[in-house]
Amino acid sequence: MNLLPELPLDFPIAAIDRWSLEVYFGVGNVKPYPGRDPNDLLVVTDKNGQTQVWVRPLSDDGTFNTKYRKDYETVMNMVVSKDLDIDHIQSKTRAGQQGYKYVRLIPLKLEVNRAWGARWEKRTANLGKNGFVDPSPPTIRMIDHFQWWKILGVLPENTPYG
Repeated sequence: MNLLPELPLDFPIAAIDRWSLEVYFGVGNVKPYPGRDPNDLLVVTDKNGQTQVWVRPLSDDGTFNTKYRKDYETVMNMVVSKDLDIDHIQSKTRAGQQGYKYVRLIPLKLEVNRAWGARWEKRTANLGKNGFVDPSPPTIRMIDHFQWWKILGVLPENTPYG
């Protein structure tokens, strides 16, 4: 049997506000990117010294992926393969429905990311439109199994919920 790596318990993906990120990571570990509005882009250093890119969830105007890629590549000082999307782990629509002002960006396999977006993220966004939202979401949202599978490169149809 081929087992996937265990779901990490300490993997934040969305934040209600900057203050929540500062409480979680430490004030000195959450910084605006020079020349950018801190409401749009924050650079976070985690407890292992790794850099994370957190952005305001953008509307789906067709340019968000280009903007996310540019922000990520600028902060990380690297060029990311065109085989990868730079995207939020938490659905941007669902993040907005829950009141999250920041989502974490990460490189994701293009095919896998888009399959999850077309299947599960649309479903959960529709639930939110029908009033299914957490009335008191945590200030920092941690990753769930669906999002973990997305990061691992597992297509939705290859999961028990496919």
